[in-house]
Amino acid sequence: MKLSSQFLVLFFLTANLLVIASPRSQGQTFIRQKFVWRKATLNGRVYDKAALLVPVRIPSLPKKKCFLQIDLGADQCYLYKPMRSKLTPGQDYVEQTPEKVLFKFTLFGHRYQKPFALQENTDLSLTGDTLIVGLIGIDFFENQKLILDFPRNELSLVSGALPKAYADAKKIKARYEQYRFVLPLVYNGTDTLRAFYDSGASELDLILTKAKWQQATGKRGDEPDLHEIKGPGPDGKETVSVGAPLKGSLAVGGQVFTGVEAYYLKVFPYSLEDIAKQSGVSFEGVIGNKLFYDHYTLIFDFKNQELLLKK
Repeated sequence: MKLSSQFLVLFFLTANLLVIASPRSQGQTFIRQKFVWRKATLNGRVYDKAALLVPVRIPSLPKKKCFLQIDLGADQCYLYKPMRSKLTPGQDYVEQTPEKVLFKFTLFGHRYQKPFALQENTDLSLTGDTLIVGLIGIDFFENQKLILDFPRNELSLVSGALPKAYADAKKIKARYEQYRFVLPLVYNGTDTLRAFYDSGASELDLILTKAKWQQATGKRGDEPDLHEIKGPGPDGKETVSVGAPLKGSLAVGGQVFTGVEAYYLKVFPYSLEDIAKQSGVSFEGVIGNKLFYDHYTLIFDFKNQELLLKK
């Protein structure tokens, strides 16, 4: 789920490509890519890690620094419509329908030709020759294991068995259904909820339906001490998210987090209830990167429907 912001600066980290292939006899391929964080300012508050981006190469734009956002809350990959005027038909993409193209790019040192739906977005240029061209949705990864190593700022793909370095990672039973990776969470000690993981939501700890938010925070939603975040949404109109601390803690697979702030979408083009109804998947919340970055590595095992958590 893409959450836009008004003022954007790219916080560059080293984006060197590292590709490692284990012997074929082991039936394992392990490739990894450095990622960068996008910096954003909302309501005067600076978020150093607002969006997770990976560098890609586009055939006709060798001198441009191009990035795709990693968005596990999106059910498919998207190319931003304004990018089409910057691309060369045939060389960079092949039109499949008026709303979908076969996009050509290089990532992880591999050349890809993948279907990308077209999405309206005017937020392309960051600094000079730097472009955010679209986003990579969860469908891109579902046939492999995806590793988000936040301490090292690395994204990895694994086919076959995981490397031994992850043998001590804690396994959390999840469900992968209808392009949603849904996790069981425990809040305030004993209460439970289901939340899908969205790497496109990096600014907030937890997003809940309003009813679940009221239950988890003990707030009505009209108190003067609530924290509001405003910014343009997917349709360009202003959105408002309202936050308050949980009454207690939040536990993910037994790992307990304190000081968690939960939000509900007060003004947004669609509600979490709408998303759940449309997808046919039952959940009451969204959990993003904020709880985990700097300290944790997350491994999404789509085939076995597990999240592995390593600190």
